[in-house]
Amino acid sequence: MGDLILFLDIDGVLHPWHREPRLLYRSVPIFEEALRAHPNIEIVISSDRRIHESLEDLRKPFSRDIQARIIDVNPFFDGFTELEKSLFPSDLLNHPRQLECLAWLATHRPGDDSSWVAIDDTFDHFHPLQSNIYWVEGTTGLESSELDQLRDFLAEEYLR
Repeated sequence: MGDLILFLDIDGVLHPWHREPRLLYRSVPIFEEALRAHPNIEIVISSDRRIHESLEDLRKPFSRDIQARIIDVNPFFDGFTELEKSLFPSDLLNHPRQLECLAWLATHRPGDDSSWVAIDDTFDHFHPLQSNIYWVEGTTGLESSELDQLRDFLAEEYLR
């Protein structure tokens, strides 16, 4: 059992997609509580926020122990060359977030594309048959009522 990589979206996950400023990052404590049960899970930010914010800035809303586990951001699908895109199955080309996750894994964990999960709110970012995604309702973000479900999801994926 190796380390698990968690690809984390932010908008629609850690706060509602369309939010008032007071709701910004309101779900971070829920996410952190679920994650603390699994100290070997590392986080890669897959959110579009990575386009305009540095890794250092993306870590700021989190507690220090979780900040240390945020190790990187995904590459950008828009920056992939045609040759890079051709290396992936054609049925994934319409699911850019998944391709970004797989590209990160190919670079940083070559030969191990099974030890990952994602938390996201946008279904078309991933292939519909992808089962290692925890879906969050984007209009609300992660809710405290989901804490046990998220814990169970992470435990199940971690033990795989």
